[in-house]
Amino acid sequence: PLAWVGCLSCYNNGDLVGKWLDAEQASEKCEAGLNCKRCGGEEFDVFDTENIKHPGRYYSPWDFVGDAKALGAAANLGIPRVAAEEFASYLGESLEDVDWDQQMYCGEFDDVEAFGWSLLEDDPDYNGLNVALARYIDVEAYATDMLINDYVSFHVGSSLFVFTSQ
Repeated sequence: PLAWVGCLSCYNNGDLVGKWLDAEQASEKCEAGLNCKRCGGEEFDVFDTENIKHPGRYYSPWDFVGDAKALGAAANLGIPRVAAEEFASYLGESLEDVDWDQQMYCGEFDDVEAFGWSLLEDDPDYNGLNVALARYIDVEAYATDMLINDYVSFHVGSSLFVFTSQ
């Protein structure tokens, strides 16, 4: 992810001063202490981002670094960026505040029925059913019921991302 970090003092005086930083560069700048070379200001904001969702409010460079690290942790668990952002938003938390866990992410599916089939394939009771009887199960209705209480889903583009509810 990238962030355009700018000096708030310069911005408040009508001058837009800043630059694009990746998470590692932003982390180094934060550790060294941010000071504006033009006005000496010490307050900074992330004005724009790439490959990370901007929360639409004051977003400090420190928050950006934390969120970028959290996205990395989610990606290491196989959770796509857009799914991680939607899940954090659903929880009302920043990416950094979510306790990312492999068990919470169920996967990416084409639709609700595909999610239902994945649930049934993991169910030992279903695997013991007679094939002739199993075809009478309304898989989409079953999955929809499961999404009401036990799971949370997000449609992004043509994909359905599913997490366990917490």
